[in-house]
Amino acid sequence: MKSEFGRGWRAVVSGAVGMGTGLGLYSMLNSVFVIPLSEEFGWERSEMAFSNVIGLGALIFLPFLGAVVDRFDARRVGLVGLFLLGLSYIALSLQPGQLWVYYLTLLLMTFFGMATGPMIFTKVVNTWFHASRGLALGITMSGITATSMFLLPLFAFIIEHWGWRMAFVCFAMVPLLIGIPIVAWGLKAAPHGYLSDLTEDTGDIDLQESALPMKETLTSAKFWLLGGALLTANIGVGGMLHQMQPVLVSQGFTTAQAATLGSVFFAAVAIGRLSSGWLLDRFWPAGVAAIYLLMPIIGVAVFLSGAPAVFWIGVPAVLFLGLAQGAEVDFLAFLVPKYFGLGNYGKLFGILLVMLASALATGGFIFGALFDHFGDYRMALVVGAVCYACSAGLILLSGIVGEDFDHFKAAAE
Repeated sequence: MKSEFGRGWRAVVSGAVGMGTGLGLYSMLNSVFVIPLSEEFGWERSEMAFSNVIGLGALIFLPFLGAVVDRFDARRVGLVGLFLLGLSYIALSLQPGQLWVYYLTLLLMTFFGMATGPMIFTKVVNTWFHASRGLALGITMSGITATSMFLLPLFAFIIEHWGWRMAFVCFAMVPLLIGIPIVAWGLKAAPHGYLSDLTEDTGDIDLQESALPMKETLTSAKFWLLGGALLTANIGVGGMLHQMQPVLVSQGFTTAQAATLGSVFFAAVAIGRLSSGWLLDRFWPAGVAAIYLLMPIIGVAVFLSGAPAVFWIGVPAVLFLGLAQGAEVDFLAFLVPKYFGLGNYGKLFGILLVMLASALATGGFIFGALFDHFGDYRMALVVGAVCYACSAGLILLSGIVGEDFDHFKAAAE
């Protein structure tokens, strides 16, 4: 493990910073903008959440972006994406109050921001690690939670004192002044053949270039079970991410308490990513994933119990919700090379990421629509709990059904 981190630490650090300044950061923090925007422009929460569904139009290009990443330098793709993402935040700060303009801006931001997602950064990190891959991916993905923990209360403070427009301008500085320089410095893939040397393979197979055939992969039950698990899990995750602050306020917490609990949530996300990464390296990955995906049901049960809005009760609730959110993308980054190899990583990750992002956006819309209809979040929380349970079952099945890349590698050798 020491040797792997000694050689690949720059990729992990720059990947973590890239994740922490990319489009995923907006997904983590956009709930802090829901109330001020709805109050200023009179938009309903379901209307605002519907912008995420519209943004899915850009995601149809993710598999094509994945093919580009498989063929060309992921670092250059990420740098262009970070620059255009920064400009998108500035455009959001200039919103005139027309809903269609808001939708169009987020559509373009999603299109540009696709090049700043986990597909870019985890592809590079995966080329440097084998025995410690889960932990390396967990550290990389934790970059977004570390940034979110710091920026959530900061943006809440900026919105309270200077307004949401200034908060978006500050948002733009994150990818432009932090993300671009560090990603340019350290995000470099390992040399060809590095993983084969690391694992002391004696055959001619290059683990960084090898993969199960695409046709075999796309027709396998294992692939679609993994996709189904991502879909169901992220309906619940997306609903909680987009509506986290409003959900906490509806439970009786003040805006300041909700922001503090939001930081606890992001701390739990970081814990989930690091702990799940460590466990993935040591135990059956599908079992580890299923356990983490069941944990949010505990948090949902706390909210549905009618417990008073006391901080010490809110902490465990958001803690269990955050643990799963911190692990689900890590499971994708870990299981894709394990099940299917690294050769088609970008394309497969892109297809699965479309499913994941579709569920995130749909979850936010469902939670918002259920609130508008029922006047509270109880039914939305029930839907989230059912989705988490279904996801755990599907990911368990993905680990049982069919053969994975390890069998293919053994045969090739």
